[in-house]
Amino acid sequence: LVYRSGMWAGSMFAKQWESLQDQSLFLEDERLSSGFIDYPRDVDESGEESGLKYCRWDFRKCETRAEYAELIAAAAREQTAGVFFDNAQSVPCDNQNELSYMSREARAAFMQAQTQVYAEVFSELVNNNQYPILSTTNGFSDIGGLVPWENDCPEGEEVLLEALEGIPFARNNEFWMWNLGETAARQMRNSIRETERGIPIIVHMPYFPNDGGCLEGCLTLDGEEKTYAQDEFLEFGMAAFLVAMGPGSYFGFSDMQNDPEGAGWFDVSWDYHPQFDRIVTGNPVGEVQVSNSGMTFTRQFENGTVWVNCADGTYGLAL
Repeated sequence: LVYRSGMWAGSMFAKQWESLQDQSLFLEDERLSSGFIDYPRDVDESGEESGLKYCRWDFRKCETRAEYAELIAAAAREQTAGVFFDNAQSVPCDNQNELSYMSREARAAFMQAQTQVYAEVFSELVNNNQYPILSTTNGFSDIGGLVPWENDCPEGEEVLLEALEGIPFARNNEFWMWNLGETAARQMRNSIRETERGIPIIVHMPYFPNDGGCLEGCLTLDGEEKTYAQDEFLEFGMAAFLVAMGPGSYFGFSDMQNDPEGAGWFDVSWDYHPQFDRIVTGNPVGEVQVSNSGMTFTRQFENGTVWVNCADGTYGLAL
């Protein structure tokens, strides 16, 4: 896969470094930008600065959309299997105004323009026998945001899916089972609806051992703190994934605190766990059953039953 961000142009990529020279393509907001402009070109921390300030794409501009489309076209020429679109809707869904000072109305216009670009470049990739993967915090309007940040999207996921109608792609969920209660239940409902529509899900479950599993602690629906050991947290996330998954879906799990430099993203944090071989379900049998006021999700498989209770963080793998 080739990496592209729907939020920023990073100087570690030569072609994006060229794009960065035209600062008019980007939102005029330098907050949180230096890490993507100067640091990647100065890993020895000599203090050398480029003088560039902005790196977050402003999709409202025709010139920006054209430049971004060319970056994707360049990726398509790299003999890759596909393109991973990270932070795909972070800027328009940024309710805390950390990434821009746009009003909600302006973010809506931004999102509409960005969706148009995605439809065009996704289609081009598929026509080139390559696969787009979209990573976003967005959910269907009646379900809502899937994590506690970037959760004020002016348009729900259904608008994006309408624009991408007929274009195969996978949806990446970067913060699978980020916490318990409503957060976990919304992720389950959203993913089940996606897989019912034939959209594969790719999930990354982040594990914070120093916090008992979830960053700053896992809280049940009743507000009680629940602490997990690694194997239990892994199996809870696997159970949730198995209930929600469809054909072409993938599960990942990494330790976000075992490597200060990589912070969970480097290979050293992604161990291969015995559960990946030991838990064998066979094919799913029937539809997902929802109970317990929308908090428990159960699925029958050829080899047994898998369930997850988002309210209290319990699960079952009766296989």
